[in-house]
Parts: sequence; structure tokens; C-alpha cells
Amino acid sequence: MAELKDKLDDLKSRLSQVQLKLDPDVRARNIRELEAASMHPDFWSDTQGAKASLKRLAALQEEGKTISTLETDISEGAELLSLMEDEKEMENHIKKISRQLEKLELATFLDGPYDSCNAIVTIYAGQGGVEAMDWVAMLLRMYLKYCELRGWEAEMIEQVPGEEAGFKSATFTVKGHFAYGYLLGEKGTHRLVRQSPFNADNLRQQRDLVPAQTSRISAAVETLVVAGSQLTERG
Repeated sequence: MAELKDKLDDLKSRLSQVQLKLDPDVRARNIRELEAASMHPDFWSDTQGAKASLKRLAALQEEGKTISTLETDISEGAELLSLMEDEKEMENHIKKISRQLEKLELATFLDGPYDSCNAIVTIYAGQGGVEAMDWVAMLLRMYLKYCELRGWEAEMIEQVPGEEAGFKSATFTVKGHFAYGYLLGEKGTHRLVRQSPFNADNLRQQRDLVPAQTSRISAAVETLVVAGSQLTERG
């Protein structure tokens, strides 16, 4: 039981650190300002802006709700610890709290000037011909599925088909809270090693591509910031 108590104390300490970084006073002020703006008669004159504001409001409210729930769960956990005889049940309770807290802690690392913005992602094939183009198509499907699972809105801007399969390049926009912060980590060269379905000898080949060129993402985000963190331009 002593070990479980230490784990609960650690969770409580971590949550306190998260609260300091996320600043509840700033969050409450932002919520009040967004709620007041949503009541303005001209709020829906800019449909895209209104939707973005409501999504931001919902995200802030959800953040506050999550923190409040974690506080309650940790407090109740401490009380249950003295009454509970089944350590296994208590361990499961602590693991559940820990998983929720880890998600919240991740948000504290996304504190860059553009992390909360939308994003434009470009995937293009490197050297490798058909193999690299097919790899672009595979990555595109994975990224779009990831966006769907996170509840983000993804929209294709451009697809340049390959001669035999896949795409030479693909560009899409992503609208969602912290979309840029999460997707920025995907920049760089992604490699695939497999037995080629396009090679008659079925050889094992490696192909490269860069899913998000740094310069392009930076330029796109500058446009988002100027436009009020909304995707108002294409390209």
C-alpha cells in the first residue's frame, strides 16, 4: 500500500506542475472572452472565424474539465486507498489517472508560438521512382487517418499523381487545436524498407521522402498567424 500511496502523491505533484504551466487564470479569461465574442450579433459574419473560435472555446473548456476530473480522481484515490483491500483494483485506478495526466502533460510541451495553430502538410517523393511515390500514398493515408482519429478536419489541396502508382507529392490542410504542434514532429525524411511489389525480382529496397519540408511549413504557419490562426489561403 505504501508504494501505491507514493504513486498517488507523485500524480498529485505532477498535476500541480501542469496547472502552473497551463495557468487556470489565463484559461478562464480566454473562455470569458470567447464566450462574450460568441454572443456578438456579428459573430457569424465570418463563418470560418466563428467555427475556429468555438473549437478553441471547446478545447479550453475540455482542458479545465479534465484538470478538475483528475483532481477529483486523485483525491478520491487517496481516500479509497485506506479502505480498499484489493491492490489490483487500486493499481488500475492509478494507471487510468496516469494515462489521462500524460496527455495533459504533453499539452504543456506544445507552448511554441504556432503550436496551437492549424497546419499545412506537404509530402513529396524523394529518390526512388515508383517506390517513393507509392510510399507517399501510404503516408498520406496514415496521416489522414490520424487526423480523423484526433477529430481534426483535413482537406486536400493538391495531389500530383505518379506515372504508375502513388503520388509525386500531396498537400493538405489540417484544422484542429494544436494541429501544428503535433504535426511539426513529423518533418524530416521517412524511410520504408520492404520487398518491392514493383520489382520483378522482388528485391528488398529502401526509399526516402520528406513529408513536411521545414521551409514550407514555416511559411504556411506565418500565413495562419496573420490570418488569425485560420486557414484562409491555399498554397
